[in-house]
Formats: sequence, C-alpha cells, structure tokens
Amino acid sequence: MNIKLIAVLLLLSLALNIYLGYSTLHLKSKEEVHSITLKYNQTLLIKKGGEYSVSLYIKNKNIVYVNAIIEISINHHRHTKDFFIELNSNQTHRIIHLNAGLYLIKITYLITYKGNIPPNNTDILINITEIKG
Repeated sequence: MNIKLIAVLLLLSLALNIYLGYSTLHLKSKEEVHSITLKYNQTLLIKKGGEYSVSLYIKNKNIVYVNAIIEISINHHRHTKDFFIELNSNQTHRIIHLNAGLYLIKITYLITYKGNIPPNNTDILINITEIKG
C-alpha cells in the first residue's frame, strides 16, 4: 500500500514539475518548444561512507527546464537496495547519505528545450561529491 502511494506521489510531483516548466516557458518565450527523454547509466565506487552532495548542472542555454530522476542501486548482502532522487531546474541540489560500496546510478532526464538542436548527455551534468566535515 505504501509503495503504491509513494509511486503515485512521485508521478504527481513529476507531472506538476513538467507543467510548471511548460507554463514558465510559455510566459517567457514565443519560440517553439520540444521535449526529449535521455537515459544514462554509470557505476560509482564509494570508498568511505558519509554525506554526499548531489547536484544538477545545466550547460546548454537552450534548455528551459530539466527534471532528472536518479535511481541509485547497491547490492548489499544479496539484496538490491534502491532509492530515488528527483532534481529539477527549481531544485538543483540534494544531500544524501551513502555507505561504502559499488553503486549503479541510472538517470532519466526529461528535458524541455527551445531551438532545433536537441540536447545530449554532455549538456546536463549530475555531480555526486563527498561533503568534507
């Protein structure tokens, strides 16, 4: 029951973020707007557990709005543990706790952009950095 509720809340949050991105765009620009979904997978080795900063950087000025869903998975004692982080153009930074281990990071970007050239994986950066105490 709780998993279904969390899934519904994530979908509602995603829909609201996309709606806000489109409505903001229509107020600012008369240019034609396009949307694209990009997926990206990467592994991450954490040698020392602790607090980590997860940040979203947008390097392409034609990108109007980004919603990034970051799935972080680790195999721990034969069980896969997953958790999700959502970052977008309005909230570009989160702090998370990671234990030592090898993680699989799956990122899905939902991008709203203007112009004729679609963005690619080099136009958006997700950075995970250890916070020094």
